[in-house]
Amino acid sequence: MRKQHKRQTSLFLIELMLALLFFSLAAAVSIQFFVQSNILSQQSNNLNSAILVTQSFAESFRATRGDLSSLYVPTDFVEMLPTEAPQQVISMRIFYDADWNPTVEEQATFIVNFVVETTTPSLLLATIETTHLDGVQIYGLEVLIQT
Repeated sequence: MRKQHKRQTSLFLIELMLALLFFSLAAAVSIQFFVQSNILSQQSNNLNSAILVTQSFAESFRATRGDLSSLYVPTDFVEMLPTEAPQQVISMRIFYDADWNPTVEEQATFIVNFVVETTTPSLLLATIETTHLDGVQIYGLEVLIQT
């Protein structure tokens, strides 16, 4: 009788160890899926915000018919870039933090590059690109308007 009781106890322990192993593996796989879904969610939020900011600048540029002085830009967070042909090209960068609020360059996570070129005397081409701080482009648009 003692042998049978010992055999049942050892079988129970083996079953318990196998169940723990199975649940450990399932938990490890589930954690990987949760991490990947969180990363995809962040990328999706960044893409949506980049599209919103870029399209907002494009629509504002079209609405003002290329008049940059009428364009709402948070001036404290803008860097005007020097260009080789000042009459032909205007270039500026607007900085955003991780929550897509305008910020200074030192705290920036995202950059909106806004370049306006005079292609002909009556046409303006604006290139608006939203990038990560490391230079990876998230979204970009080109707007051509007649002045």
